Amino acid sequence: MDYTTGFFYKTFTPCSERRLTEIEDSLGVNLPESYRELLQQTGGGYFGESQKWRVPMGFYKNDYSVGLGQILGNDSIDSLEDSPDLMGEDGWGAPNELLIFAFSINGPGESFGINYGLEQFSQLSIIYVDIEADNEMVKVADSFEEFMGMLTTDDESES
Repeated sequence: MDYTTGFFYKTFTPCSERRLTEIEDSLGVNLPESYRELLQQTGGGYFGESQKWRVPMGFYKNDYSVGLGQILGNDSIDSLEDSPDLMGEDGWGAPNELLIFAFSINGPGESFGINYGLEQFSQLSIIYVDIEADNEMVKVADSFEEFMGMLTTDDESES
């Protein structure tokens, strides 16, 4: 998938293979190949008004969707490497088994993470966590690739 044109409003610094290895070593995980691809092309980034990427979640709540605000990556402020400290149990309170990689347009209170150990969900599945609702969690996709493929610009429903 090409993330370089029209996907993000602002991108971070694209990752070399060496930088991806550093990130994975720092986190102690292997990132999904499709997430690695996104980071190699763009480094992650912010979504703006013109993108309006949404995650349809009608399976969770009727006519519900969550607008994406950013995908964490290779940035000095919004670094994927900082996610466990910022978002984990000692930070915002998300389970440590989730690697939070994306925030909603409302900020970190509604986030998406890659599962690296929650037993109720399959490994590497994508989990929506509503931190402000006592960490209510629901599986959104079986993989990062599936998650990216389900994004829509249909903004008829609000989060």
